[in-house]
Amino acid sequence: MDILKMNSSFYEVVNDYEEITRQYAAKTGDDINRNPILSVRDFALEELQYSVSIVIPAWNSAKSLRYTLNSLAYCGLLRRFPDKTEVILVDDGSDDDIQQALLEKNNYPYKIKYIRQYHMGRAQAINMAIYHSVSDIIVFCDADLIVTPYAIDELIKRQQMFLHEAIFFGFREDVMESDLSLKIEDCLDNFVIDFEKDNRFLTDFPGLWGTNMMLETDCIRGMTCKKNVYVTNNIKGIYDCWELYRMPYGFLFSVSRENILKVGGFAEYLKGWGFDDTEFCAKCVLRGIKLIPVPSSFVGHIYHPIREKTQWIDGAKNQQRMEERLRTLNFSNYIVEELCSRIEIQKTYIPKTFCRYSKPQWYSFRCVQEGYYYHYVLGNIEKAMDILLQKGIQYLSNKEMECLCDLTLRLYRKDIWALIIDHDSQCINSFYYKLCMFVFNGKTSMSDWNDKYTEVAHKLGVDELQKRAECYFNEEQWYLALRDYFGAYLLSGDNPELLQKCKICSEQMPHNS
Repeated sequence: MDILKMNSSFYEVVNDYEEITRQYAAKTGDDINRNPILSVRDFALEELQYSVSIVIPAWNSAKSLRYTLNSLAYCGLLRRFPDKTEVILVDDGSDDDIQQALLEKNNYPYKIKYIRQYHMGRAQAINMAIYHSVSDIIVFCDADLIVTPYAIDELIKRQQMFLHEAIFFGFREDVMESDLSLKIEDCLDNFVIDFEKDNRFLTDFPGLWGTNMMLETDCIRGMTCKKNVYVTNNIKGIYDCWELYRMPYGFLFSVSRENILKVGGFAEYLKGWGFDDTEFCAKCVLRGIKLIPVPSSFVGHIYHPIREKTQWIDGAKNQQRMEERLRTLNFSNYIVEELCSRIEIQKTYIPKTFCRYSKPQWYSFRCVQEGYYYHYVLGNIEKAMDILLQKGIQYLSNKEMECLCDLTLRLYRKDIWALIIDHDSQCINSFYYKLCMFVFNGKTSMSDWNDKYTEVAHKLGVDELQKRAECYFNEEQWYLALRDYFGAYLLSGDNPELLQKCKICSEQMPHNS
């Protein structure tokens, strides 16, 4: 797709949250988003300074909603601070009354405001909830999530420190309902965090190094609306790009109510599925509000068939509508009193007992092994390299060697490259080995290359790789441009123009600037 041509002021916005990172570290002793395990284990939410509403828009989703409501019963925030928290469930005119029946049948240990409106859409349901919330902080939560006990706490722990300065957003992985136990405690006990399962950690192709959006953008720290991450669908080769404001998903993020009111809520001009969260984040970015990822806020997303048959068509139309509106910078305020005319039913459910406890007993954080890949995915590349080197280069698998070559390029470690050459037999035909040879030794080899990159590069072809490389080149993202130009060069069978582009990118990388 064409790069979005916006008002120049949009390009000038930088998502620079270094000062927030510094202040957070000074206050907590923790990194704001670099080590989820430590964040959950060692820096629990000890106090709640502001009131919080968890907003759930729902339409024909009672089957998955029961898991969401049951999992929230173990949310540390709701159980420890019942006087300052609530859940607002907005039923967007579902075809049955199952969602209300869930509330009538179960005594959830937290306060629930239930509103049923005429079927109008997701953005309209969210705005209805915002209008009826009086809390300082809003957390958006979808009706098909298994919310881990620490997920919302991890957002609020950060949001309350930087109330109006940022949006904090979480991550997810798909889980099949057939694999879930009806007993929510078993679901939570057996849930293992795997960051790679969220497509913002793995953008293109399974097993291919260097496709991690959080890694490539340094957790979108310092990212601008001018620089994007370009991804390609494995099967169809559909070209797409991810702008800064597309990084948060509406299924789980927190923001101050004051900021929501400033940008006028969610876009009701969008019809059907898609891009209401993107448009909202774009408006926030224009106001200088930072977008900050929180990997420790991780949930399970219950996979389900598409509820609207026109979902992808609606999404494409909404994207076009959003881009047109962003070009004009003409926005409306949707949080108005007239929303009340949409209400069919309104009721508040107060639990018989709140089931308080002083310290969360559900603060387990079962994660993939805290090894080199855990740190690589999170962008802790120096730590990832140290772990690989401690294992010993001679003992590394092919996958580990590919990663080490990629890290060697990113950190420009000629000393590590010299060690790799001494043990090159196992990865001499891999893409990243060839790329290292080009960068550090100025040599190119057109011999067979055989790894995961080979497979996907042949699937895409020279033109697709070159197209993406040129976008990175124009945005001065030199390492990503080099990677894709070099892949196109190898596929081309020695195209001198592509080789010259590779040389230019290599010269412009930070170690040569």
